[in-house]
Amino acid sequence: MNLKQVHLPKDAMLSASFTLMDTSEEQVFLYLENHGLRSPFGNLYISDANARVFSLSMENVIKGNAVDFERVTSLDGTFIANRYDDGHTHDASFNKKFFGKEFSEQDMIAEDDRKSRMSRSSNSNSLNKKQEETKL
Repeated sequence: MNLKQVHLPKDAMLSASFTLMDTSEEQVFLYLENHGLRSPFGNLYISDANARVFSLSMENVIKGNAVDFERVTSLDGTFIANRYDDGHTHDASFNKKFFGKEFSEQDMIAEDDRKSRMSRSSNSNSLNKKQEETKL
């Protein structure tokens, strides 16, 4: 087998954890957890047609139990992903109006930790539809 090297942008921080998100459109979407192990965010990269050279597609993509990334099957080449907005590009009054407060990255990390503790302490082994589909 002849292994070929891939190339990521120079500012892409490699991590031990990555997720291959999609390969259906003759390109590869790769999610890297490159904001640190405790961060619920990572970056999404897209490859060229040869799946060898990657460029940044979206920063701060949210990951809870799974990366928040979906392929829209009815529209070729269309994907949906949720990303964390650090407050620089929207009206901060939105969060106050609908949620009563603004959320920071630390708030999201704390909530993710809380949910993780609750799921570990639960005796339930039930999986949702998406988890069943991706279960190995």
